[in-house]
Amino acid sequence: CQMELETYRSLNDPLDAIAAGEKALKFAPGNLAVTADLASIIADVATDPQRLDQADLYARKTLDALKSFTVPKWISPDNWEKIAGHLKSEAHAALGLVAYKRGEIPQAIQEFETAIDLAPVPDPTEYYRLGRLYQSKGDKPAAIDKLRKAAAMDDPAIRQLAQKELNALER
Repeated sequence: CQMELETYRSLNDPLDAIAAGEKALKFAPGNLAVTADLASIIADVATDPQRLDQADLYARKTLDALKSFTVPKWISPDNWEKIAGHLKSEAHAALGLVAYKRGEIPQAIQEFETAIDLAPVPDPTEYYRLGRLYQSKGDKPAAIDKLRKAAAMDDPAIRQLAQKELNALER
C-alpha cells in the first residue's frame, strides 16, 4: 500500500495516493513514512478546515512518534539521521502549508524555515513557498534570498516559477 501511495503521488494523483496511504495505515498504523506523506499530500490539496486538520494531525503524529521511535539496529546512525531529518522536514513543511492556508503567515514561515533546516537535502518547493510568503509579508530581501535559492536548484518547474517571481521583484 505504501508503494501504491508513492506511485499515485508520482503520477500526480493525490486522491488515490491519500486512499492508498490511509489503507497502508490500517495495516501498519505506526508507519512514519506514510503519516508524513499523508500530511504532505493532504496539506497540498486540502482547502476545507477538516482536511487541513487531518493534515495537521498526521504531521504532528509523525513528529511525536519520532521523539520516542526505537531505531532498528540494522539502520546505521548516519542513515537514521537522514531518514529522520527527511520525515521531520516533510512534517514541518506540511504544517507550514496548513498554517498558510489558515492565514497564519508567521507560523507558516517558521514551519517552512524549520523544514529547510531539518532536510538532509532541502526541497526547492519549500524555498519557493518561503520566498512567496516573505514576499506577501513585504520582506523583499528575504523573499529574494529564498527565491534565488529555489531558482538555483535542480527542479526546472520551480526554477521557472522562482525566476518569474525574482524578475518581478527586481524590477
